[in-house]
Amino acid sequence: MSNRVTKKKCKWPRTLRNISNSRTPPTTQISLSPTGNDMAMYRRLSVAEKQIRVVTVYPGHLGQMIRCGFQTVSLNDEPDYEALSYVWGLEQHRLYIELNLTQTSVTRNLHAALNRLRHPDEPRRLWVDAICINQADNEERGQQVALMSENTAKPRAALFS
Repeated sequence: MSNRVTKKKCKWPRTLRNISNSRTPPTTQISLSPTGNDMAMYRRLSVAEKQIRVVTVYPGHLGQMIRCGFQTVSLNDEPDYEALSYVWGLEQHRLYIELNLTQTSVTRNLHAALNRLRHPDEPRRLWVDAICINQADNEERGQQVALMSENTAKPRAALFS
């Protein structure tokens, strides 16, 4: 069985294609500490199945909006992904990415890492603790931290930024 990712051209709605990567916050946004309705982005993970979220970084070029989507996978299935290790950086220095069609703020360091790591013509699957773990859910954070040694030991590659 091949681990090769099938290339698909993706046509984004005009409103998404025209979003700039400016410092001006877009009209729809969430932070990485979701509350209320923003919690819907993070569905409950199964501890028994050793579930984690991986983020697919969709193709793009430097300067374009970074677009990503979540997928829940089980470590028992030996999923194909790369783990990103980086310095989070200062919380007040944030930029925006698109995560599951929602504008989401991330630190400048994570933004820079995603910008450098995304491929121009194919998606890339990453595990990034800051966005793959629901940072507003202390119970999930504890469970995911317990799995971290497996998260970072089982990826195809560990990336350092």
